Amino acid sequence: MNNFDLIFLFFSLLLAIFVLITLLFFFLTPSSIKSYISGAPPVPTPKKVIRTALKEAGLKSGDLYFDLGSGSGRSLIIAAEEFGAQVVGIEHSRPNAFVSKINLKIRGIKGEIICQNLLESDLSKADVVFAYLSISLMKKLEKKIQREKLSFKVVSYSFSFPNLKEVKRIKMSSGKSIFIYEL
Repeated sequence: MNNFDLIFLFFSLLLAIFVLITLLFFFLTPSSIKSYISGAPPVPTPKKVIRTALKEAGLKSGDLYFDLGSGSGRSLIIAAEEFGAQVVGIEHSRPNAFVSKINLKIRGIKGEIICQNLLESDLSKADVVFAYLSISLMKKLEKKIQREKLSFKVVSYSFSFPNLKEVKRIKMSSGKSIFIYEL
């Protein structure tokens, strides 16, 4: 190896370390670490599930659609582009909220991304709410819904509410189910 190769290797290594450190600081924020610890790690919902869930819930143009734990904004994009809904994403993790905002902006969707705990969010104006949450968060959301006497359709994937009566259950090929509630 000559000197040029060594210098090139050195600067390439420095650049790789810089990129790695930048990514770690961006994605390992206190809010994202707290999401993992609290039982709400980011798990993307398959697009087929989102389309089925929104169709079965009867989402229509002009409806106000909330995604609790919006992640990258995948369901918000489908709700806006394919169903004509107005969209609001609630996302606790700042990096995920940032990614959601970018994805909506790239597609020209006028939606709102709120970076906060979903249990502290005002859901009173929602027509349809989508939730792919852990069992413990589903229990807490159910208490919030009952305490605040909220009235909207809730679509949940994989986990159901312990005490609310579902109006429809759709079994997916994955073995998981979509649960629809009318409150």
